[in-house]
Amino acid sequence: CNKYKEKNREMINSKEINSENYLIDKVKELYLDAFPSNERRDFDEFLRLLDDKSVPFFVSVLEEDGEFAGFLTYWAWDDFRYFEHFAVAPEKRNGGKGGAFLRMMVENGSTPVVLEVELPEDEMAVRRIGFYRRNGFHLWDNVPYLQPSYGEGREPVPLCLMTAGDITFDGENDEKIRRIKREVYGVAE
Repeated sequence: CNKYKEKNREMINSKEINSENYLIDKVKELYLDAFPSNERRDFDEFLRLLDDKSVPFFVSVLEEDGEFAGFLTYWAWDDFRYFEHFAVAPEKRNGGKGGAFLRMMVENGSTPVVLEVELPEDEMAVRRIGFYRRNGFHLWDNVPYLQPSYGEGREPVPLCLMTAGDITFDGENDEKIRRIKREVYGVAE
């Protein structure tokens, strides 16, 4: 099993891109395909954030043998990173590459990671939580969390938080949760 994981790690790599990168259209297509509208921002806003040097928002593209295989969007602050959207291209799924990429991204940073997942209310959500657990994440199912709306006409979404690394939450009013809501979603306190 470890040999398989190491082999996958050698075949994949990641690189940060900007809105002018030739892969941005592939990111857009997968982003719009993989996430329902209530769980994503308008792509014009996505591009604006990506180009705004004062915002700690980044897109890292997963490549396998030089081909687009997925992406991760994240926010990086001094004390933790927030992985906002992670998607692997459908034709690249179920081969261990997504897990290898996720572990690589967690390990490449010096700060812990926070991410959101659907409530474990259906088989797909349970499988997704299992995927993150197998890749070193802890589920904070005792901390209520409501993802703010991504914009007009979109609803807030009840979700769960997961973390990797040395990070904890002091309830739903934890400063890290308030920062995510304030900086990522633009929710005034």
